[in-house]
Amino acid sequence: MFADSVLPDEVKLAAAPTNLENRSVLLTGATGFLGAHLLAVLMSGDGVRVNCLVRNAEKREPRVRLQQMLADFGLTGDLPSERVRFFAGDISQPRLGLSEAAHDELCSSTDAIYHCAASVNWTSSYEALRKVN
Repeated sequence: MFADSVLPDEVKLAAAPTNLENRSVLLTGATGFLGAHLLAVLMSGDGVRVNCLVRNAEKREPRVRLQQMLADFGLTGDLPSERVRFFAGDISQPRLGLSEAAHDELCSSTDAIYHCAASVNWTSSYEALRKVN
């Protein structure tokens, strides 16, 4: 588990932007409790564009799914299409389960990443949860 906490050499860390206005962020886990609350905060500001990686997006329209999650958590707000985009993906897969073109587009346009996606199960072993987490 400790070895997994070391980032590979090809991951380059930069200082987090202090002002996200007119920035583009990648948000994973938007349909969970933490992700939905973070999405609501990001939408309350001006200018930030949010790219949401949504698992199983093909089964249910992601915008409808996220709007329902916000309502379920007592959060209000619209998800304007000019500020929120959705990508059907899977964090446990190479390139986040995205096509090469979609992955390249996200890589070239993302200023910050908010990684809230996780699989939580107190009865599962670390090995069972490792790939997705």
